Amino acid sequence: MTISKEPSNQELLGSFEPCDFEPIRDERHSKFTAGTCQWITREWQFQRWNLQNNLPWILGRAESGKSFIAHYLCEHLEQENLIPMCFFFDSKSTDTKDLRSLRKFYHTILHQLLNQIPRADSNLRAKFFEIVRQRVQDEDLTPKCLKEAKRDVLAMVQPAFLVVDALDECTGTDPEVLKEWLEELKTSQKLQVGKASKTLLKILSTSIFS
Repeated sequence: MTISKEPSNQELLGSFEPCDFEPIRDERHSKFTAGTCQWITREWQFQRWNLQNNLPWILGRAESGKSFIAHYLCEHLEQENLIPMCFFFDSKSTDTKDLRSLRKFYHTILHQLLNQIPRADSNLRAKFFEIVRQRVQDEDLTPKCLKEAKRDVLAMVQPAFLVVDALDECTGTDPEVLKEWLEELKTSQKLQVGKASKTLLKILSTSIFS
């Protein structure tokens, strides 16, 4: 897909065709027990994540509540007026294969990031959209140009937070590509990344964390 000359802000956002996680978040919210998961924000790993760029993992057995912790973190960050973004992998999804791979990751994250630029500050909003427009204009929405657009926007905002749920269900991506993606996230300036997963993929634990 190629973006036409000078699309409006809404047209630019729509061209990303992001994954919509609102139905998933609404479902989790309806099942969430008030007062639970608050302990995570008191853990030193979270405090460290909140202060500096690092990559904490939340590990646990299947159905042990990792996704609800991820949900709580997203809501907590929103309540703190920070910039949260999220991506929820799901290898069992029957609606879209995009939740099984990285194909829509940068489309979705950039869409979420731009949507959180304060609408009240029209000048700032216009500046951010122009930065992205310059990156993607007359190009297909390749991971490279979307990644560069994300980097340029992050360089001008307060630190943003990314919550990735069920990384072990990213089964549609080559392990080497997944490894490079994790390394890229780890070195992203002003982006804090937290992940929830049943187990560390072997290639990640041996190639990155050993």
